Amino acid sequence: MHATAFVDAGLLDEMFIGVVPVMLVSGKPLFTGHLTSSRLSLSNVEQIGQVAYLTYHVLPAD
Repeated sequence: MHATAFVDAGLLDEMFIGVVPVMLVSGKPLFTGHLTSSRLSLSNVEQIGQVAYLTYHVLPAD
């Protein structure tokens, strides 16, 4: 089950995403469906070595 299914069901209220500086030729989107940037509120950023950890609150749908 993709994280988007949890968002669509209203079951996801916070996300922790680790960003690693690696270049990829191709890949899949992390989220698909109805989750747009307007529903995300960045609440924390932490850097440990070369990895950035982002914390987002997921806002309710309009």
